[in-house]
Amino acid sequence: MSEWFPSEEWLDRYRANLNESERYAAESDGWGVDFAGDFVFEIRSLPVEETTVGEFPDDLTDDLRENLTSLPDERAATLVADAPPTLRERLDEQEGDDRTRLLDALLATPVAEVPDAVSSALREELPADLANLLTQLERYVDDGTVRVYLDLYEGECREAFVLDPDDERDPGFALQGPYGSWKALTEGEDVMDSVLGQDLDLDGSVTKIMSYADAADEMGDVASRTDSRALFQGNA
Repeated sequence: MSEWFPSEEWLDRYRANLNESERYAAESDGWGVDFAGDFVFEIRSLPVEETTVGEFPDDLTDDLRENLTSLPDERAATLVADAPPTLRERLDEQEGDDRTRLLDALLATPVAEVPDAVSSALREELPADLANLLTQLERYVDDGTVRVYLDLYEGECREAFVLDPDDERDPGFALQGPYGSWKALTEGEDVMDSVLGQDLDLDGSVTKIMSYADAADEMGDVASRTDSRALFQGNA
């Protein structure tokens, strides 16, 4: 099963795959010994302002359409009447019955505005997968940026988790770049080419990274082998 990228579920799968890689274990022997080998991956320019809920992949929105168009009349009327101001503005622009207006207004809502637009009652009507991803974006994305922490030591990824915006770390290494460059890695782009071509910016000892270039290469290869579905389309 493929996981949405970026998400906690994808990261869990990536960590498991990395720890199963014999090549990574061999090539990263000694990594983190007598130096800080942990990493923060910083995914910038997530298009949460530009992307509406309706522009998410169909695998996420098809069930949403079914859920809202099958609402009982009374339930739909209540959700419309109790809509927060952010959603109310879009509801007033829509035509049709309450179910249609509610669906069209939600589909037209930018992802960044979902926390203000979606009431707790409406959230109950969202498909579980979509609700989970929206909750993660709300929790972890700050100014279009999400950060991931990896504790790498002696051929093992001991921890991997998404950082809360206020969770400041001082890692040995940081890799930063726009969402499109990270998405390209999951599609097979070479990680060292991305660093050397400045698609991704490395903060840390380049000499140390180059001495473990094969381990870094395998980290990128594992990312491309980890089944994924892009949450945001294009190369923002």
